Amino acid sequence: MKKGWFIGAGTSALFILLMYIFKDDVIIVAHLAGYRAGMTLLGALFGGSSAGSVLTLLRNRKTPAEVQQIRVSPSLDIGSRLNPEHIKANLYEVTGDATDETVRKAVKTVIKTMDVMDDLQDRLKELLDNNGADALRDTENILDDVEQHICRNVRKFINNITILDMKNSRDREKIINSAVECSEQNQKLLKLTRDFMTSLVEFLNRQGDSSSEDEINLYKEALTEQLSAKGETI
Repeated sequence: MKKGWFIGAGTSALFILLMYIFKDDVIIVAHLAGYRAGMTLLGALFGGSSAGSVLTLLRNRKTPAEVQQIRVSPSLDIGSRLNPEHIKANLYEVTGDATDETVRKAVKTVIKTMDVMDDLQDRLKELLDNNGADALRDTENILDDVEQHICRNVRKFINNITILDMKNSRDREKIINSAVECSEQNQKLLKLTRDFMTSLVEFLNRQGDSSSEDEINLYKEALTEQLSAKGETI
């Protein structure tokens, strides 16, 4: 029916135009009275259809606020990088909502893994700064990728426990088990990262002024392979 108003307005306008163009022929066939009656009827149809079209447009018109809401509505981007601070804030909300001390301790172990990752990133930056190792700056990107993997583990944990009720004993047990599993997965990545940094320190300690950039690049590739050789997708 909504489209009918627009079709009616367009059709009646077309016939009015044809009647005007072929006015003399219509008057000859239908006489002047017939021409006037036809134009009156078509005018009424055009007016009614136009009014209906305007009302339809007004009903479907979105307010500026609605248009803005559509523009800013976020879409789910699976490949987007996660915000560690935002995820950590979600974990603190979970601990704040928990009334059971065992649940709080389990969730805090997950938070601890994120804190350790932050500390390792800070230590790597300090290590590179102290040694003037600008050629190894891309190792920071490797640790950023590890952090993203940890964030994905934590986000999965948060998603899994969102539908659980902390007041229910069975659900509390599921939350604790899920926290332990997440923490263990993150600990494996943290150990891998510590091994990475240990190898990096050994490399820096062995280097003299004659070190070549090619050798440094080869070693960076070896360190990257060391991470992936553990079966972790980073």
